[in-house]
Amino acid sequence: LDIGALIGQLLGGAAGGGVLTAIVGQFLGKK
Repeated sequence: LDIGALIGQLLGGAAGGGVLTAIVGQFLGKK
């Protein structure tokens, strides 16, 4: 997974109100 893409998805999820997407993104980023 690309860190840039992860950050983009995280920001996009947060902007769209996708808290679950942000959590999943952080989880994948940690692993």
